[in-house]
Amino acid sequence: MNIGPDISSLSSSPLKKWPPSRRTVIVVVLVIIVVVIVTFLVVNSLSDTPVDIGSAILGQSKVEVKSEYKNPFDRNNQFVNPFSEVKSPFNSLQ
Repeated sequence: MNIGPDISSLSSSPLKKWPPSRRTVIVVVLVIIVVVIVTFLVVNSLSDTPVDIGSAILGQSKVEVKSEYKNPFDRNNQFVNPFSEVKSPFNSLQ
């Protein structure tokens, strides 16, 4: 009486199709390339800021500051002391 699986029934039929044909390999590679391109385009179109491939790969930024921000309020009025009355920075503009 044999309780284990019948080894004689196992055949090498799943391995008969290995290695895959050249046509199958080409189709699989093309499908993978198309999926990667479509995924990149979808992610790029859904995000608010598109990704520049060149700067993403090289890690370089193309941001240029044309003007520096100047604070229109008095610096002394911007400090907030939680134990004093509320100061408004707009009071200095009057």
